[in-house]
Amino acid sequence: MLVADLPSILLVEDDFAWRTLVSYRLSEGFQVYACEDGEEALDVLAGARVGVILVDVVMPNMDGTALARALLRHPALKFDPPPPVLVLTGLAPEDRQVEALRRMPLVTAVFHKPIDMEVLHAAVQRAAAHDWAAVQGLAARCA
Repeated sequence: MLVADLPSILLVEDDFAWRTLVSYRLSEGFQVYACEDGEEALDVLAGARVGVILVDVVMPNMDGTALARALLRHPALKFDPPPPVLVLTGLAPEDRQVEALRRMPLVTAVFHKPIDMEVLHAAVQRAAAHDWAAVQGLAARCA
């Protein structure tokens, strides 16, 4: 299968090693656009349509919370259905930033690091298929 035929995802993660690992593992089945912060992610979205967005919370320049807010206003996301956002974080589940993200309209689930790559791959597959219950069940396994 050609890369252009694969479903596309946007990975926004500032940690180089984690971004590289996740990109590599998800490239088995997806075209991965990888960015190190929210500003770069918005630049990518200006020229690419993605089916799923994976976003870290704590990042320089534009963090995950600011990016999630910007995604609600981004012209590339004016289609139905908008891509689901899966949050990847090392923050505690009760952290205020995590709680605020959980309540945002585009956020489908929050995954707490460390994340089993098989679980993350399955969650992205289910998110691409708009199977929200399955994604949330997989996220619960990472809490």
